[in-house]
Amino acid sequence: SQDLALATDLEAEVQQHGGRLLANFLLVCRPDLRKRLGDTKLLRFVRRFPDRFEVAEAPGGGHSIRTVNGSTDDSGGHVLASTQAVLEAPFGSTLPPKKAGGARAERATHALRQL
Repeated sequence: SQDLALATDLEAEVQQHGGRLLANFLLVCRPDLRKRLGDTKLLRFVRRFPDRFEVAEAPGGGHSIRTVNGSTDDSGGHVLASTQAVLEAPFGSTLPPKKAGGARAERATHALRQL
């Protein structure tokens, strides 16, 4: 069915980002998935497939979506460290200092927030 195909595409997108992704970033990365979801809320849809996805509250607020068969590193069974670091990073911690050309980074960040 269409729901199963959409769930497969959502799962593939999350796995492409390390097996875990903030829910609000998923639809920014793939606007076509938002269109296919229609009026259905993303978290409600994802929770209908517990064999594929796990939903958890993210440390900085919001929700993260993890694939049950997510990507792992070589040590086995662990979410990639870079993905975990992004999920737990304080707001704005990835911006360079203002004296190092931060104005451009601030404009880019502001543009992303407008999405």
